[in-house]
Amino acid sequence: MSIINAIVIITAAMSIIALDSDSDRYGNVTDSQYIMGFMWDILGSALHGLIFAVSELVFVKLLGKRSFHVVLEQQVTVSAFAFAFTTIGVIVNKDFQGMASEGKTFKGGESSYYLVLIWGAITFQLGVLEGTAVLFLASTVLAGLLNARGESAAHGHRSRHTDE
Repeated sequence: MSIINAIVIITAAMSIIALDSDSDRYGNVTDSQYIMGFMWDILGSALHGLIFAVSELVFVKLLGKRSFHVVLEQQVTVSAFAFAFTTIGVIVNKDFQGMASEGKTFKGGESSYYLVLIWGAITFQLGVLEGTAVLFLASTVLAGLLNARGESAAHGHRSRHTDE
């Protein structure tokens, strides 16, 4: 039942965010692109809810123990797979070359660009650790709610920033 609750709540949170669609829609986005983006958001939310639920299942049922060491092992494993998957995608799309040229034209300078990337990666990992810790210490539903709230806050900040 916990798995279903997590998926429903996270998906509902994304639907609520979508109801305020006027604040995040760029002028050059077509209706079909917008609908496709919304569907990907829903699918991503459901997948994220499933990941939280499966993580809780691993903690409780398969490992039979709850310890901070297990939480850290789980985070390292998930992060290593995510890093490998993302890096392969960046290499295949030749995005490293784009990042180099983007860094040269970055408003704050090239070093600031790389600092933004580094600190973004660090804070993302802290967020993953936070989500895993909440999952470990509380429940799937609370971890999903906090994560959905964090995505909502980040989403709202981006919208305000791009409207300026």
